[in-house]
Amino acid sequence: MGFWDSASVSADNLARLGPFVNGVVGTEGKYSVLNDAVAAGWTRMILAPGASMNANVTLAAGTSIISLSSNITIGGNYRINVAGDDCYLEGFRVSNNTGVGFYITGARARFFRCDARNCLSHGFHFNASGGEHEIIVCLAYANGGDGVRCEVNNSARISMLRSQSNVGWGINDLTGVAQISCSYLISNTAGPHNGATTYTDQSVKIT
Repeated sequence: MGFWDSASVSADNLARLGPFVNGVVGTEGKYSVLNDAVAAGWTRMILAPGASMNANVTLAAGTSIISLSSNITIGGNYRINVAGDDCYLEGFRVSNNTGVGFYITGARARFFRCDARNCLSHGFHFNASGGEHEIIVCLAYANGGDGVRCEVNNSARISMLRSQSNVGWGINDLTGVAQISCSYLISNTAGPHNGATTYTDQSVKIT
C-alpha cells in the first residue's frame, strides 16, 4: 500500500476504505445517517463529524463502530440496540435519548471510551441470556435510570468507568456478574452499586 495522497481524498474513497472497513458515516462519508449504513448491510464503520441517527439503530452480530473523535454525539432521542454477538463500539456519545442509551441483548459486547448521558432511562443496559461484556474507560452521566444495569448470566467486566449523577444506581448488578475495577461511582441517587458484585478492588471509589 502507498501513502494517502491528500489531494485525492474524496467522499467517495473515504466511504470505501478497502476490505477492513465498509466506510465512513458522516459528512464526508457515503452515508451521513447511521440507520442508512446499517440498512445497507455495513457492519464495520467509522463515525465522523456530521453523523446522525433518525431512529433506533439495531446492530447485527460482528458490528464494529469506531469514532474519529470522542466529541461526536449521536442519538438525539434514539438508542443503539446491540442485538448481535461480538459487537465493538468505540469513542462516541449517545445523549438525551427518550429511553436507554445503549441497550444490549447480544453477547460479548465491548464498549471503549463510550459515553451515555442525559438519557431518560439507563445509560448502558445489558439484558440478555449471554454475557461476557466489557465496559472500559466509559462514562454514564445524569441518566434517568441506572448508569449501568446488568441483567445477564455471564460476566460483565467494568473498568475505568465513571458513573455519576444518575437517578438510579451507579451500577445495578441484578445477577451478580459485574467485575468492577478502577472505577469512580459518585453522586448517584440510589447509591454507588447494588447487587452481589463479583469483584470490587481497592481502586474503586464510591461516594
